Amino acid sequence: MPDLSQEMTSDQLQFRAGLVSGGGFFYPHKLTWSDGVTRQFVVIDPSAGKKAGNIVLTPEKAALRTVEFHPDSQAPAIGSTVAWEGGMLHLGFPTDVDDLSGQALYACCQVDARYFPQPIVLADGTQWLGQIEALSARPGQIESGNDLVSIPGNSHRLSLPPGALLNPGDEVKTSNGDRYNVVPPVQRGVLGDVLGLSWQGPPQIGVDPTPDPVPVPGDPVETPGSPGDPFWHEPHTL
Repeated sequence: MPDLSQEMTSDQLQFRAGLVSGGGFFYPHKLTWSDGVTRQFVVIDPSAGKKAGNIVLTPEKAALRTVEFHPDSQAPAIGSTVAWEGGMLHLGFPTDVDDLSGQALYACCQVDARYFPQPIVLADGTQWLGQIEALSARPGQIESGNDLVSIPGNSHRLSLPPGALLNPGDEVKTSNGDRYNVVPPVQRGVLGDVLGLSWQGPPQIGVDPTPDPVPVPGDPVETPGSPGDPFWHEPHTL
């Protein structure tokens, strides 16, 4: 960060001293991260109060969290995780350092079934949670209210949490057996990717490869019905 004036440096030291002395209030959570280090921090949900609509429409926005670490806790590496509210909090990039506190906020992604409710099976058998959204019809048609328009070969959008990597041409399956191919556009992000999908249909019904038996020439053909049924042995007229 740029050099601060002497007055601002003094104010920052005093402010940080207050943060440290009141650490239990300002940074109420003390948990062990994926690198094995226990850190003190606070988690902020910027979409609080608008949660219901965001969960349904934009899971990547509803899953956004910001984290600030205690001045005495060094932040972990980007991509580190910590168990949080029944899911996993993934650490993203920091903001600029605040002049007064000397601290940065870190953008994070909260991964749990609230924001990524659909089990997704990748081509290699790996399973992740994601969210598949059907895109709208063309403008003027039924359900054409949003700006994501379905076109042939690009019918859905897939939001994935951090760590799940897919490329155009990959196939994914859902727990109910629907199959999709990944298509452009592909938007990469440290807090998860957003990809286009092309629906390929429900599960394919397998065909029995065993051929039907072929009668051997000369074998007697059995008469339908039971041997005692007179219908097959009496003459009939139409």
